[in-house]
Amino acid sequence: MPRILAIDLGTKRTGLAVTDPLKMLASPLETIETSTLLDFLKSYCAKEEVDTLVLGYPTRLNGKDNEMTPKVITMKDRLSKAFPDKKIELVDERFTSKMAMQSMITMGSKKKDRKEVAEEITEGTELDELIKNMYATMDNAKGVGLAAPQINQGISLFVIDSTLMLDEDDSEVGIRRAFINPIILDEYGDDYSFEEGCLSIPDIHADITRPDTLTIEYYDENWNLKEEEFSGMTARVIQHEFDHLEGILFVDYLKGLKKRMVKSKLIDVSKGKVSTDYRMIYPLK
Repeated sequence: MPRILAIDLGTKRTGLAVTDPLKMLASPLETIETSTLLDFLKSYCAKEEVDTLVLGYPTRLNGKDNEMTPKVITMKDRLSKAFPDKKIELVDERFTSKMAMQSMITMGSKKKDRKEVAEEITEGTELDELIKNMYATMDNAKGVGLAAPQINQGISLFVIDSTLMLDEDDSEVGIRRAFINPIILDEYGDDYSFEEGCLSIPDIHADITRPDTLTIEYYDENWNLKEEEFSGMTARVIQHEFDHLEGILFVDYLKGLKKRMVKSKLIDVSKGKVSTDYRMIYPLK
């Protein structure tokens, strides 16, 4: 029986995932150089029966094209010509569980094969509307942080509201803030474990160990350069969101049995076997 092959196109490297013959389960296939994609697909499809190629279609938050959109359209045309007997589908990546697909693709691969890091934003770029929309999306989803790559914006930006992580009796004071082009300069203090989750992979939680304190350099919403120290829950939320800019999910820190158990849950997320209070589109549903 034919399979579905999913393609997460990148400028330099491309991640691939494939379903089983019954199209019930999806597993990471390989991460390859984008320049070799067509040759790889021709070789793979000659050995395995594939009837559908699913290509992630990236757009901006407002639905307009971003930098990768023309490249994806071009690739779709090339795939249609190279594989006229196969169905070529585009999947809208906005507010999607693409992160789940990406984690399936990258879990078990070497760090050097991971997806490219978010791009630095040119100083002075107008970001007010995007930041406003990111706050609204985060609040609607009852989240405490949201990074631009989670909404298919491959830029170095995240917003957080760590006040939601704190009780009235806590001595720590949380913050609601945007971080543009952040750089974590140092992490220190005691390591401690805390259960984390993520809007991109709902219903998956795991204890993750991180340092208690960090120093970070970043631009605020008015492009003022800041260097600050944060501790406790605020530091943890920053670390979690900063990881998104590096192409890392919290589940990537897991090992052994825990990692294998999460992998099966990621497959369920990608197939839409999850309920959320916010809009998601599932690559393999």
